[in-house]
Amino acid sequence: VRSADRASVRLTCRALARIVDSSASAYVDAVSHFSKWGSGEGKAEAALRKFGRLASLRVLELEGLGDAGLCRLLGAYADAAMARQPLGERAGAFGLTTLHLAMGTFTAAPLFGTTLEDVELSGCASMGDDAVGALCDGSGALRKLKITASARLIEPKIHGVQLREVNLSLCAQLRDGAVSALCAACPRLSDLQLWRCVSLARPTIRGAELRVVNLSDCDALTDEAVSRMCAPSACPELRVLTLANCPLLAAPEVRCARLLLVDLSGCALLTDEAVGTLCAATTRLRMLSMPRCAALARPAIGGCALEALNMSGCHELSDGALGALCTASPALTRLCVALCASLVTPSIAGARLCDLVLSSCAALADSAVGALCANCPALRKLNLSRCASLCEPHIRSASLSRLLLAYCAQLTRPVVRGDALADVQLSCCAALVDEAVDALCAGCPALRKLSLAWCSSLRAPRVAHARLQVLSLQGFNGADETLSAQIRQDCPVLRKMKV
Repeated sequence: VRSADRASVRLTCRALARIVDSSASAYVDAVSHFSKWGSGEGKAEAALRKFGRLASLRVLELEGLGDAGLCRLLGAYADAAMARQPLGERAGAFGLTTLHLAMGTFTAAPLFGTTLEDVELSGCASMGDDAVGALCDGSGALRKLKITASARLIEPKIHGVQLREVNLSLCAQLRDGAVSALCAACPRLSDLQLWRCVSLARPTIRGAELRVVNLSDCDALTDEAVSRMCAPSACPELRVLTLANCPLLAAPEVRCARLLLVDLSGCALLTDEAVGTLCAATTRLRMLSMPRCAALARPAIGGCALEALNMSGCHELSDGALGALCTASPALTRLCVALCASLVTPSIAGARLCDLVLSSCAALADSAVGALCANCPALRKLNLSRCASLCEPHIRSASLSRLLLAYCAQLTRPVVRGDALADVQLSCCAALVDEAVDALCAGCPALRKLSLAWCSSLRAPRVAHARLQVLSLQGFNGADETLSAQIRQDCPVLRKMKV
């Protein structure tokens, strides 16, 4: 290539670079940690070289900055911003709106101007209360603040008239007073995330616009604090409440009428009365999650708007309570009651129920399965895996498309019929006999996928189906080339067979 041509290419590239720089609004560090610029100081140097050329910087994302790098970055950004302002507007605000400085080791406040709206400082464990307070003082337009995994945050003075989202998760030393003051100083707060803030016990959480609160894994959280937060006058607009794995919660009074989703997973001391109060007061509730709530036995659960319920691992849940729940919840579409050892013959019914999980219900009887199939006309997915007492259940459903019956040790002759049934899993059913497989293929005209892996009692099942595409026969003692050839002949569209 001639020298003149090379010079022309260089000029063209420089011109393109100037065009890109003039229109770029975000600087995101994408330098490999294994390169010479992988350290925080190196990344600061790389950013410094760009600041003078980026004409309208709005977004800045860097990781691993220390105090020295942050100080130089602040100075360079200020100089670049001042140089771009007309002479009469140099005192005006900088243009940066989004700042993400994750995993930094700096201790000072990253004061990049009053136009900041979104600040994320995840893993910046060296920042203390004073630095956070200074950040809020210097960022009047702040709408979103995320400072997680910082053990030095104890009583930060977080405030902001425009602040709507605050995430202080994994701040183990955060005190009740700091959260109470935050709620009072942020009148427009709508989303508060305090996951695994283990020192919180009795914070006063309230807000006229608060819609989402997450207090999961707060080991010291008390009923008193939750009851105060969930009083009708404290958070009238609350929609989503997450209190999973709070071991001290037993009888919190949740009376927020507009709640749509509540998660009480793993609250082992939660009482029937507390759940009954919640359901009675929250008539708009759509999703309720209470797995591993071991003390629940006969809770009065249900609601006209309830669509999804998870009570897996509630070992004491009674047949009567589950039947009453279905009656009280006409809109229910998803129900999970896996690992509920007390269920034997529950009356499960629902005009809209389409997804039902009863896996590992060791005492569940054949008659209960037949009844639920008859009483759930919209059922599409049914999980009965590891139901050790099932032997000859009658599963007849016009709407069912997927059936899971794996690891049912006593299952011998299930009667399976369904015009829409496309996927049947019978893996590891050690007592299953050939006749059941023959009848299943004949009774499910839409069958596409069938698993019979490790069904040790099968000898010579006749798998013949015009639409079957995937078949699993792993661990089958009678599998040989003759049987495989016969199956392929009887299943003309079979694409995959595991033997």
